[in-house]
Amino acid sequence: MKTNEFLWVSLAGIALIFSACDKDDPNPNGRPDTTTCLHSVMIDDQSYIDLFEDLNVEKTTTANALVHDKLGYIFTYKDYVFVLEETTDRLFKYKKNIKRLEKSGNTVLLPAKSATNAMAFLNDHKGYITASGTGKVIVFNPSSMTILKEIDLSRYAIGEGDNNPEPIGIIIRDNLLYVTLWQAKSLSNPNPGGHIVIINTVTDEPVKMISDYRAGMIGSGGPAGDPFIDENGDIYFYCSGGFGYSSENDGLLRVKKGETEFDKSYYFPIKGQSIEGIAGNAADYMYPKVYAGSGKLYTYLNVSANASNPPDYVNDKSMQPFELDIYGKTFCKLDLPPTTGWSACVGIYDNYIVFGMAGEQGIGYYLYDYKTGKVIGKKVSTQGSPFYFAKF
Repeated sequence: MKTNEFLWVSLAGIALIFSACDKDDPNPNGRPDTTTCLHSVMIDDQSYIDLFEDLNVEKTTTANALVHDKLGYIFTYKDYVFVLEETTDRLFKYKKNIKRLEKSGNTVLLPAKSATNAMAFLNDHKGYITASGTGKVIVFNPSSMTILKEIDLSRYAIGEGDNNPEPIGIIIRDNLLYVTLWQAKSLSNPNPGGHIVIINTVTDEPVKMISDYRAGMIGSGGPAGDPFIDENGDIYFYCSGGFGYSSENDGLLRVKKGETEFDKSYYFPIKGQSIEGIAGNAADYMYPKVYAGSGKLYTYLNVSANASNPPDYVNDKSMQPFELDIYGKTFCKLDLPPTTGWSACVGIYDNYIVFGMAGEQGIGYYLYDYKTGKVIGKKVSTQGSPFYFAKF
């Protein structure tokens, strides 16, 4: 059954993911006429995607931005930007040309009601897209922008009478495609456990489904920073547990390099842990995240004690920036303000962790130097709510 809309409605009524920046003056202070940042912001029911020079930009605008549906998910491959519009079932491709993104190739019309979520690239001629609406993985050619086939995962649905396991997240390692499955009964009510289908990228045939019942509802809609691979070649998967609305546990699970089963020795939950520096010393889940290496994961933890009852998704500032050590399983609250669910994204730019937030200093990009541990605070203002950020 289709469940990805739940995330957007429950966290904000608008959206939540990653961020970026843009620029008005093409060449101030004699800097090179190039761009290094890719970002999108959301205004009402649309997302605005653009490039900007660097983090010295004081404010971004949407004057020259590409306009897409508000659930326009961004994925990059080499010099190309791919935009998945979840609600319109369309795939767009753009090429970076110094200061701007230019349309490249045709627009792909995806199967109706695909509700696409994530994308992974095997090579120039083969990529994969998860379609939570149809329970399939779409195989496509990123060069010719054509659909090659669909991989039907209906036999892996575990709910009674259900034929859609809701494929969400996706990652490739050693020619195997790992596809996370929400396995939802309805909205915030997942079936027990975290489940992943593994697919052979040579034959595009599913190999098996693996399951772990220590946590549930594995994967996050859109480019939310997981699954990710660390320096050891291990894959980490985050289970939301239903984003605080279910009795299922949340937590990070791991599949070690050379293995195709969950590592039973590893589990790192958020819910139920004593976390210093926040109201109630407790959080119930994390959502947008970025892995910076050396075991450091930067994310937002949802502090439910900071939310209204019932939650006010427009005004509640319950998302708190954190640094997590995925090896030591520790939490470190960053000295940055909390933000709302509809403006909470994170990315990396050189030594900086870039948090896109609606914090106490306004809406924009707040910086943390993760090499020195120095908090920079708000650096760039944005026109619109930060949705995605990447150095590009």
